[in-house]
Amino acid sequence: MGLGDNWTIPTDESFGGKIMASDSGGHTGIHDENSVSLRNQAAASAGKHDKVELE
Repeated sequence: MGLGDNWTIPTDESFGGKIMASDSGGHTGIHDENSVSLRNQAAASAGKHDKVELE
């Protein structure tokens, strides 16, 4: 199931989104202290998009 026009999903290149790097093995791992996932969430939330590590 897609979103928006032409069944585009946020991870499709045509959507234009960026995929943040993650080192989480599961849903709760994104909050592990000093993880890439947590640092990326913090940077994105703070509007420091240039600090977000991408896949």
